[in-house]
Amino acid sequence: MASDRAFRTNWLDRPKHAAPEQSGRRSFFTVALARSGSGYDTALGCAGQPRPSADPALPAALVDPTTDPDAIRIHEESLAAAENGFSRDAQAIGLEAAFVRYGSADAVNMGPRSGPYVVGADAIGRMVGEGEPVEGSSVSWGPDEEVIVASSGDLGITFGHIRSNDPASDSPPFSFFTIWRRTSPDAPWRYIAE
Repeated sequence: MASDRAFRTNWLDRPKHAAPEQSGRRSFFTVALARSGSGYDTALGCAGQPRPSADPALPAALVDPTTDPDAIRIHEESLAAAENGFSRDAQAIGLEAAFVRYGSADAVNMGPRSGPYVVGADAIGRMVGEGEPVEGSSVSWGPDEEVIVASSGDLGITFGHIRSNDPASDSPPFSFFTIWRRTSPDAPWRYIAE
């Protein structure tokens, strides 16, 4: 990135022709990344819905950052692999089971279009699995836009597109983001917000 800070705002449920200032009560999220040493610190801001009723998702212990570009690349590759594995597993075990498997107990989902936030991997799995087959998935996704990982290797965010698995579907892909955390650079990634 050219600057020390990057801000990315996505609008949810906004018609293609509507300007952000015309979004009314629609929800949006902003992900702010601030350069810290050789990595980025990530902050997520949401508006349009009440705050979720969950304790902050703080790590159990601090992880020292690194300035080694090879180590950061390995962190990014491991996060991309986790996001790809999440989608791959959903194709076999279903969306509900995949969301439960890859989520953290304190994960937060922005919820259905007009509903409240959903907290916890089990509750998120039930919500996204509603109307889905027990095995398999109607959608697939991947981190095909960007993967950013803190230099400490314990916090990251993926941006990509969700696509219908129905070959007859004329629905265009739509954007997603997932914020991930792990307890150490050797631990598995778990999503904490999406």
